[in-house]
Amino acid sequence: EWQVTGGAHGLAWHLGMPAVALLLPAVGPELAGLLPEGFVAEVSPVAVDWWRAAARRLRRGRLLAIDYGFSAEGGLRPDRPRGSLRGFVRHHPSEDLLANPGEQDLTADVNFTAMEEAGRAEGLGVGVLARQSKFLTQILARTQVKPEGFGEWTEKSSRQFQTLTHPEHLGRSFYWLIQGKGPLPLDLEVRSSQKNV
Repeated sequence: EWQVTGGAHGLAWHLGMPAVALLLPAVGPELAGLLPEGFVAEVSPVAVDWWRAAARRLRRGRLLAIDYGFSAEGGLRPDRPRGSLRGFVRHHPSEDLLANPGEQDLTADVNFTAMEEAGRAEGLGVGVLARQSKFLTQILARTQVKPEGFGEWTEKSSRQFQTLTHPEHLGRSFYWLIQGKGPLPLDLEVRSSQKNV
């Protein structure tokens, strides 16, 4: 488990105790045992706990999460052995995540499979987990059936839609997770966390 320590020279990374136990719920024991030494994967038990608590309190309706993320299998990519934690300063990538505390944004991808499984354990149905490009394209297709209820589609709308759905912009890295009680909204395609998205 990587920890951050403070000292006379500022913040520094410190390698703590092995954190396989934290990783097990996210990846399973078989996969965790195959990871190479030094492989980094983020876990966010607070996000999963929040989703679980919200699911427990939900009597009817939907929970919706939109963020950078992946399914459980996608978080253990060989091309990302250092994990997904990254920093940005004025919209530019940061090389040193511990430099200038409070002056840069730190972010890591969300494990949507772990959240979905927590919701199911609290009685939510199998939900929608889809890349933003697929989700928004399905919604757009539905609006074309009854365009009069959607409003005017302009050239600006097309550019905005392309930004939200293009794989090199926001379409590939953002995911939408919807879970709830009752029928799914818009009859969107349902997938379980065991399938690729």
